[in-house]
Amino acid sequence: MMCSDARNIRKKILIHYTHKDTLGHTTRTSTLCHAIHDHAGDGAEIFVLQGGSPQPAVTFPGKAHLLPIPAPFDSRASFRLQHAPQIQKRMRAQFVLQNARRINPDIFITEFFPFGRQDYLPELMPAIEYLKDRGCKIMASIGYPCSTDIIDGQKRELANVRNRLIALYDQLLIHTPAAVENSFFLRTLPNKQLKASYQQFYKTFADKIVYTGYLLPYTSGTTPQRSSMIRKKAGAYTIIVSRGGGAVYPKLITAALQASGILGDRYRFIISCGPATSQAEHDLFAAVKKQHAHRTVILKAHIPDLDFFFRHCDLAVSLCGYNTAVQLLSAGTPGIVVPFVNPASPLPSNEQTARALLLKDRLDSAVLSYQQLSARSLADEIRRKCAQPAGRPELPDDWLNGRADTCRRLFHC
Repeated sequence: MMCSDARNIRKKILIHYTHKDTLGHTTRTSTLCHAIHDHAGDGAEIFVLQGGSPQPAVTFPGKAHLLPIPAPFDSRASFRLQHAPQIQKRMRAQFVLQNARRINPDIFITEFFPFGRQDYLPELMPAIEYLKDRGCKIMASIGYPCSTDIIDGQKRELANVRNRLIALYDQLLIHTPAAVENSFFLRTLPNKQLKASYQQFYKTFADKIVYTGYLLPYTSGTTPQRSSMIRKKAGAYTIIVSRGGGAVYPKLITAALQASGILGDRYRFIISCGPATSQAEHDLFAAVKKQHAHRTVILKAHIPDLDFFFRHCDLAVSLCGYNTAVQLLSAGTPGIVVPFVNPASPLPSNEQTARALLLKDRLDSAVLSYQQLSARSLADEIRRKCAQPAGRPELPDDWLNGRADTCRRLFHC
């Protein structure tokens, strides 16, 4: 039964998240916080344990209490190597547990964990056990059901620990429509054994899993320059290029800059290289822009209201992270996607590979591998897509209900 009025029932909600200098997990956590604030107002007090370095590009509600966990050990370098938590893991575990005791939340939410981020088990387990013993609801906020961690049959001990851990959770909130991304992820698994393992996992925990629909990223409103940046010209095309947070795949930016020079003045590029872009990459992009790009190219470190640009451009070129894909789906934007594949992953697949298939199916998006990507291949694909404009399909009504449905789950009596 739904509580009669969430604003009359004050709940303390503690959220733990981390990131690797990408924007995906931070943006999804921020969106969740804004949704809770909009739904409950003063009926909820939000505390956020930030497991990575602060990211000023993402805003949280003004009344959310941000608690940076000391000694973050993940960064963009984590995509290139396997690592264990640093020796500071005891310090981090104590920080998380002390705040859990001090806040005494009604609900504790872990973002992505326990589907992924297994390195964070030492700092989370003591707090989860402590809060569970005191009647706190333990919930997970998970952007996608497609984690290779949950089907890694080579680590049986890890799987057993994870199963015992999930038993402590009340609900696992997966922020996708039911059965949508699962089906595409299954297509990417290379053998029957992995497919069976993946399906068995969801059968085992079916009573805990709830599909909420997508969490459309929160946007803070307009920026003064965006209308002028997106201005249209008869017979010309506006191309938006984004690599999300900017932690991976720099060739997407260099190829786009060079492709603009190949395509000429009918194709206007607005390129976001991402807030995690290193100084060396900024210098490289500036040099490539000066030497190869068309004069109409706009190169930005970050575009905060990317959703607006996706809705008003002719074509988008991007990676296929959760938030970018949800914005493209919501806008019905035709695109070219280059799904990120982590070289440290034990499988030749991940959620971006699966989601690229979804966008190909729903939006007729073109899919290029990073290995295929070049200035010429990108220019040819942009020219082809712009020459075959298509309508913008609408999503089923329940696909974008993530904010509302998540809040209903949190504020049930």
